[in-house]
Amino acid sequence: MQRTNTHIQSLHQYNKVETLVENRTAYTTDEAELNIYETFEIAERVDLTFDYPVFVSMISGKKVMHFNGQLPMPFVPHESLLLPPGETMRIDFPEATVNNPTRCLALAFSPDVVKETLNLLNEKYARLPETGDWKMPGNNFYLLHDLAINDSVHRMVTLFTDGSRARNVLTNLALKELIVRVLQTEARNMLLSGCENPNLDHRLTAAITYVRGHLHEDISLDQLCRKANMSKPNFFRQFKIHFGITPTDFINRERIQRAKQVLAQPFKSVTDASFSAGFNNLNYFTKVFKKVEGVTPSSYKKKMMGVA
Repeated sequence: MQRTNTHIQSLHQYNKVETLVENRTAYTTDEAELNIYETFEIAERVDLTFDYPVFVSMISGKKVMHFNGQLPMPFVPHESLLLPPGETMRIDFPEATVNNPTRCLALAFSPDVVKETLNLLNEKYARLPETGDWKMPGNNFYLLHDLAINDSVHRMVTLFTDGSRARNVLTNLALKELIVRVLQTEARNMLLSGCENPNLDHRLTAAITYVRGHLHEDISLDQLCRKANMSKPNFFRQFKIHFGITPTDFINRERIQRAKQVLAQPFKSVTDASFSAGFNNLNYFTKVFKKVEGVTPSSYKKKMMGVA
């Protein structure tokens, strides 16, 4: 996940610094504007407002965000916010220095792109009736990056800084992809939180609850279809629409989260974690763990135990 940070930092190697607080570099296309802000000294109560929807993502350092009527919000790398037009961010920079600047990107985009994306999703990839139509998240939607979001942000930065003649077309497609990823993140968060909400009547939530309660067992697609009361093709399609991944990938990710809890315990081994999470093959467990977390279970265990 570090490649996004490295790429963005390299963009500023030869740029002139005009100001030490929120020094701005902008890259513009027909439908959007990518702003990269750098702050080189401690500062407080810096206001920033955009006239269009804006996707804000931290690159390095730390900010503290203030919004009307809300508690201060720490903002660190691999976190993002989706803000509506006209939302003022009041920002503190508690740790910024010349040698360790705070870096953040702000991607402002046309509402027309949002409308086109929502129309396409609702026409071609409609959600289940109990979920309602696709729509943009509510005010100040927070999301923690997964690999899909991180790759999408990286692609956006690469395309905006590319001088090719097709840049406008490519950035438009990448922007729509990012919007879809954000929408899927909200849908996933809603369904996952719904497992603890008895008032949420959703067929996919029933399947998710079953997965979480049976991670140590074999889980078949047929079982999940019965829990969701859906045909196999429809269940697979709706799961992919709402979550952006297949049911099998979701099961593996949930198992890896269980394994990480076990690995965090001092006297538990990688083998313990594998079997506790429902993996009967240690090599397969290692392969899936590395795919999801980017490191092997042994490396993760050493890091958790503070072993170099």
